[in-house]
Amino acid sequence: ENIIFLLEKINNNISSNTIKSNLIDFFIYGNQPPKNMSQEEFDKLRILALKKLGDIESAIIVMNSIVTYEKNKDIYDLIILEKSLTDYNLSALCGVINSNSNFTVNTFILKIKIFCSFLNNNLEEAEFYNTLLLENDDDEYFQALYNKLTGLDNSMSNIQQYNYDNNSFTLYSAMMRSIDMPFTKDFVGLDSPKLMKAIAISPSTNISIRIEAAQKAYNAGILSDESIAAIYQSVDF
Repeated sequence: ENIIFLLEKINNNISSNTIKSNLIDFFIYGNQPPKNMSQEEFDKLRILALKKLGDIESAIIVMNSIVTYEKNKDIYDLIILEKSLTDYNLSALCGVINSNSNFTVNTFILKIKIFCSFLNNNLEEAEFYNTLLLENDDDEYFQALYNKLTGLDNSMSNIQQYNYDNNSFTLYSAMMRSIDMPFTKDFVGLDSPKLMKAIAISPSTNISIRIEAAQKAYNAGILSDESIAAIYQSVDF
């Protein structure tokens, strides 16, 4: 019970890099469950703890090494979806969303299905999913992006002028990148480290906006020294 409590309380706000590094190593290599806990449950707690610590790469390494993957396939496949969006790996994204994963069909999953249907040139299917989405969702920014993707309406305003979903920033980023749409300065004011990282590595975005976002992502611990140095080195003084 103490271990479960500890794992559930872990987050990425650990100030000591040494403690954080040791925790990550424990969750990667400590594969033996404590007494009275199943391997399936312990594997899930390890992976979710790594995700909370911001180390998605290590979470996926553990996912690929366990024999209990199928027991929590929907949870693990969702992590792969999120990683694919962050990495702009659209092939992996749509491969997972179109697989036999038993996802709970919420608005986020519907949005990904719409995007992947569009990418696969299945516009009728995309429209069907979007009809379902509109019944239960008021994400105006997604609709504006979708209309721009399909050519229905190319006009776009600042994101703050729309209702938007804080959990969909990585999806917005992938949709924008698919049409070489740059981020504007209004995005930098949003409180999302993942979004800041996406802006920082966006090649179509103005370099001054990228640098400002990169600094925020670096301060949040999700952009490496090498990445931020590369962004600064790309400035043409």
